[in-house]
Amino acid sequence: MCMYAAVSVIFAYIYMITFFAACMVFIGHREEKNRHAITLRKVLPKKNAPSKCYYICCAGGSSDTPVDEQADGKLSDTGVMIFFKKYYGPFITHWVSVVVVLILYFGYLGVGIWGFTTLEEGFDFSTIGVDNSYLNEYYGVEESYFKVYGPDMSIVATEELSYWDTDIQEELENTMAKLEDSKYFYNSSLSISWLREYLKFLNFLGITNPSKETFLQVLREQFLSIPVFEQFVPDIIFDSTNSSIISSRFYVIGKNLATTVQTRDMFVEIRNIVDDSSLELITFNGYAIWVMEQLVAIRPITIQTLGIGIAAMFVISLLLIPHPVCSIIVTLALVSTLIGIIGYMSIWNIVLDSISLLSLILALGFSVDYSAHITYAFVSSSAETRRQRSIFALYSLGAPTLQGALSTILAVSVISGSFSYIYRTFFRTMVLVVSIGATHGLVFLPVFLMLFVPIKNPCQKQDKKANAYDQEQELPSTDNPVFNLQEQ
Repeated sequence: MCMYAAVSVIFAYIYMITFFAACMVFIGHREEKNRHAITLRKVLPKKNAPSKCYYICCAGGSSDTPVDEQADGKLSDTGVMIFFKKYYGPFITHWVSVVVVLILYFGYLGVGIWGFTTLEEGFDFSTIGVDNSYLNEYYGVEESYFKVYGPDMSIVATEELSYWDTDIQEELENTMAKLEDSKYFYNSSLSISWLREYLKFLNFLGITNPSKETFLQVLREQFLSIPVFEQFVPDIIFDSTNSSIISSRFYVIGKNLATTVQTRDMFVEIRNIVDDSSLELITFNGYAIWVMEQLVAIRPITIQTLGIGIAAMFVISLLLIPHPVCSIIVTLALVSTLIGIIGYMSIWNIVLDSISLLSLILALGFSVDYSAHITYAFVSSSAETRRQRSIFALYSLGAPTLQGALSTILAVSVISGSFSYIYRTFFRTMVLVVSIGATHGLVFLPVFLMLFVPIKNPCQKQDKKANAYDQEQELPSTDNPVFNLQEQ
């Protein structure tokens, strides 16, 4: 998946700077000539539209007056940009709002950490199929009525053993006894051991301490030929000459594994017991391919993957954002966002499995967008105070951040009512990613940047848009003592 994602990102980047950019040039020329988007015929400017219908359907985007002569060459702001500049920016940076935002943030973080610690790994076979499918119904019935019996676990001897040797017999019996004494397995009444039954058979025949030849001959010619013991034939593998046993297997039955966490713990315990044996033994079950391996590995893989992603984002932000403190804040915002996503996943009854893990990996890219852009706009501004810079960051990038968040939620909303668990989990996770990420970018981050980031930066480049904004903007008074911070 990572390779597919990398290729798609590279392709999208090349596509944007080549074909898409070229198309935008042609579109720009069309707009400059006031040509219709569909018919390409020349139309009147919007201010010269003869009717409302013409204004909506046909009017062009520019007037006959050159742009350089319009309002001293400055383009007008959109309604959303004006909202962020005149209303939301001054509101969110007011000292009362700052206090409320800090309280809300630490409340959000506390709930997220609590949910983070209670998140469970899980995998349910019924989630593979769609709702009301035959597969879903079958596993639903099994989950409800037959979980008292867990999976049958095979213990396989992978080396050639001297089964007639009492030391080997004792070691195998001790391993089976440890498993049968575990709370995760039934006792010997449900275990399957051909060696245990064969030793009883030898004792019934009055054979004690048999030699190798006697042991193998009676096993092949008498024991395995009795109908009640023919079940053990697939469990004993002889060599081509029938002169030794090159491999064999035994079974223990799981008990009362009501949750996937118990199944994981059972799998870990049986592996530990088998590994402690002096013999070359392995344990396996077909169920393990889908569930047990995932349950054991999902948490460390999640921590490792997200840790590498966060470290990579920190290095990239150091290279692209000309302020080390801002790079640290972007990284902390990313960590905070991930904590919230994982924590609120638990509250929304989303378990940690391969599906939610893939969504978390995607969350790295989405989350850093919301924080990195706002932070860079803050650093790029040449405003004299931190509050003015926060307002400028919201003014310049608040609208695209909000639009990106809303468009992403709308895009995934079509799968919200899906009959598949996979799609529903992806939808829920993406809603958490986008909503928490956008909240950090539009609410938490402007406040933290205003409070903690020094405004003087030797690497700062003057931005023309920032200069134009700073000259025109009439910002609210910052005489309040909360904002009378010594600018560094």
